[in-house]
Amino acid sequence: MLTQASAQSAEQDISLETQAKDDYGIVYMNLDLWLEKIKSQDKSTRRSGFLAIRHYLTRLDGSECQLFCKVERDRGCSLLHTILNILRPGAREHANDTDAALAFDVLHGLLLFHLESKLKLGELGFAVRTPADFDGIRVRVPEFMQILASYMTSANETLVQHALETMQAAIVDSAPNIQILESKGYLEKVCHLLRNSKTAETVRHKCIELLTIYVSPDLGALPQQQGTPANNTLSKQMPASKTPAYVLRRQHLTDLVGRRFVDRLCKLIPKQN
Repeated sequence: MLTQASAQSAEQDISLETQAKDDYGIVYMNLDLWLEKIKSQDKSTRRSGFLAIRHYLTRLDGSECQLFCKVERDRGCSLLHTILNILRPGAREHANDTDAALAFDVLHGLLLFHLESKLKLGELGFAVRTPADFDGIRVRVPEFMQILASYMTSANETLVQHALETMQAAIVDSAPNIQILESKGYLEKVCHLLRNSKTAETVRHKCIELLTIYVSPDLGALPQQQGTPANNTLSKQMPASKTPAYVLRRQHLTDLVGRRFVDRLCKLIPKQN
């Protein structure tokens, strides 16, 4: 027979479960609403959608952040897909520079805390629906680094900065994204942008920030793939500056910009106690 205390505890558990379901539903519906807005043909509607998502992401904390991550996981990273579809080259005729800047703002914030979106970016491409996709055919869009790199030649200095900042967020703690940056020639593009005498000083600073992050020893302390426990153990025993991944990254960047420049970059990295 239930005591009064246990009965009250059971009621509280039911109440909390009901509240959790309600909160989940609210976040889910809000995302539906905001994503529909940013896909609108009306400029003011799109802007209100972007601003609502950005405001929501900037105030996420603790349990709210966990709830958002659960909703996005269940939705298959819908926010990420929608933002990238807006930024892809073929969609630019439907979006102005203000839309792109806001989209980058949201994407950058998302990558800073939502690991699953960052991992999703490690895929070379993924299927998304387009407005003309009435017959159910799914199409591939360019992989994300290709989308970001395409903005490096933009005449809009702000968009170039946004693209570089988003690359920074994408490569932190993500071995697949680092590999894409290296293997697809995008690291070379960043170095070329830095060396170009016509590049704005603010953009050059963003290039230096990205390269400093890239050559940071801490970036080498990445989660290994499942099934490689020996590598994890080795990484824990070895200083970050001695790991093979870090040594290779430093050598790769040295080949592109020279040892003196890389040494200067390394001096910008805070020393670990």
